[in-house]
Amino acid sequence: MSCNVEYLDTTKIKNEIEAHKIKKVSESEVLVALNDRGKSVETLFLKLDCTKRNAQLDSLSAIEGVEVEKVFPATYVALNDKEKEVIEALAYSAEQNETFNATPQKLSETEYAYYFSSDNTQCSDSTASDHFFWRVLFQKEILVNSIR
Repeated sequence: MSCNVEYLDTTKIKNEIEAHKIKKVSESEVLVALNDRGKSVETLFLKLDCTKRNAQLDSLSAIEGVEVEKVFPATYVALNDKEKEVIEALAYSAEQNETFNATPQKLSETEYAYYFSSDNTQCSDSTASDHFFWRVLFQKEILVNSIR
């Protein structure tokens, strides 16, 4: 018989161990996670009116490892050469008044981006030459942790 027996919350410990466990994931799984997470942000943004988008932008930016940004190609400074190519291609589509499908991209070994367009006249007092689109930047760690 023992005294002062403490019972451990094993589910909490199990969850902590699981969170720190090294996961083996393929590049395609990371890209699927990027596409899924990016689509959810895009869907949320397109449903909101302009004033609520700014509040949502602030709350999404509070998530560590996720950055949402409105991109004006004429003034945007790309993270690297890969992103510069993507921005130029999307800017060309916008200049030609072509719509583009959402574009998930691997920018580096640690960063992935999801680009999508929205109605530029709806939420901006910009002119037709001020084309913009949205970029959602994810750290790879966030995407890997979202894979079950």
